[in-house]
Amino acid sequence: MAVFGSRKEFKVIVIGAGVTGLTLSHALTKAKIEHVVLEREDVAPAHGSSIGIHANGSRILEQLGCLRAVEKLCIPMKQFVTRLPSGRLLNRSDFFDFIAER
Repeated sequence: MAVFGSRKEFKVIVIGAGVTGLTLSHALTKAKIEHVVLEREDVAPAHGSSIGIHANGSRILEQLGCLRAVEKLCIPMKQFVTRLPSGRLLNRSDFFDFIAER
């Protein structure tokens, strides 16, 4: 059993490759701590998904030194669309344009 602060080697298992899991993976990499990320689904599927980063998440990414790099890869959300699995439209909102105007 590894004791905190001891020199025994250990490996961290990160469960989930969402924003939190990938951020933890980045922090562990920077700290040179061996780890593995386990995810049962496809990471960042090409269809029907998005990742939102809220103010508290932005602060953490800034503290880790990677917020600017993440922002460069982001595409601002212009419209929010909700559909059923069948593709039928439930809701369409230009809320983000409204917020940008304020």
